[in-house]
Amino acid sequence: MPDKVLTTIEATIMTKTKEALLKHCENTGLSIGEVIDRMALDFVIDTPKLAANVLCEEFVIMVVNQTEEQMQKTVHHVIASLMIPFLGNDSDARAFFEDLSLCIKDHMDLITKNAQAS
Repeated sequence: MPDKVLTTIEATIMTKTKEALLKHCENTGLSIGEVIDRMALDFVIDTPKLAANVLCEEFVIMVVNQTEEQMQKTVHHVIASLMIPFLGNDSDARAFFEDLSLCIKDHMDLITKNAQAS
């Protein structure tokens, strides 16, 4: 990386904050610096796949302490919220949702295949 992109800091934080950061690191596979960077900065991502990955990392951080039932409700609300822009406008919503359904089916098939191989 170019000079001045990364720097080292020393900070005094609450023990709970440290524990939360370490738990986020464990759950996401990110370093503590990456977790702090993503929590502190509003950055724009112009690559769809990378943007999706970052959103999923953030989702994991936000729901890590939820029960299975709470997480299902959260996913339900997220999906419903993401659908709003496609409803009631001139975009080809039907084609989009058909494509999305195929993507979900492909992922479910892969999960089933991997489970059977184990």
